[in-house]
Amino acid sequence: MDPLATVDDLATYLGVDEISNEDQAELLLDIASSTIRDETGQQLTLVDDDEITMRGSWTRELWLPQRPVTDVASITIDGALIAGTAYKWTSEGRVTWYPGLGGRAAFDGPDWQEAGHWGGDSVLVGVVYSHGYEEIPANVKGICLELSKRAIRAPGSGEIASESLGAYSVTYSRDAAQTLTTGEKHRLRAYKRKNATVLTCP
Repeated sequence: MDPLATVDDLATYLGVDEISNEDQAELLLDIASSTIRDETGQQLTLVDDDEITMRGSWTRELWLPQRPVTDVASITIDGALIAGTAYKWTSEGRVTWYPGLGGRAAFDGPDWQEAGHWGGDSVLVGVVYSHGYEEIPANVKGICLELSKRAIRAPGSGEIASESLGAYSVTYSRDAAQTLTTGEKHRLRAYKRKNATVLTCP
């Protein structure tokens, strides 16, 4: 998965014309991006036609795990395709079942009923949807760059290595790219899921 900021972004952030060791810079950005994704539980970058399988829900609302949702291509219940008129979705990842709009087909299985819900635990809901940001929000990109900057300038705990970035040599710590401050965690709350997650199936 692509990092949340580029090597060119990092060079600009550090105030240097270029970064000679791009491999190391990309490594730091990858580590910092993974730290942010672990904190938010979100991939954040744009993914088209992602395929997932979830357990059914007894409510009308089904919450997709990644957001923002940009498109829902198809939904199946136990392998049967659902009409697109049977549900509505929002960018927050909420998919609402509307029996009156066409969601009245009968399905086999003990948990499925012709009602306004997504079935129960024995029902498998397959979703093909697109999600993420075409352009990473400045707030997220800034945290990724700050983590990388701290890693480059860290005096050193954990694994240390000396490398050359641009016209000067630096020492960096991978641990620094994996440690968010309290303020950064607070800023990332806006990108976390706020609703119950339906369990995905392997």
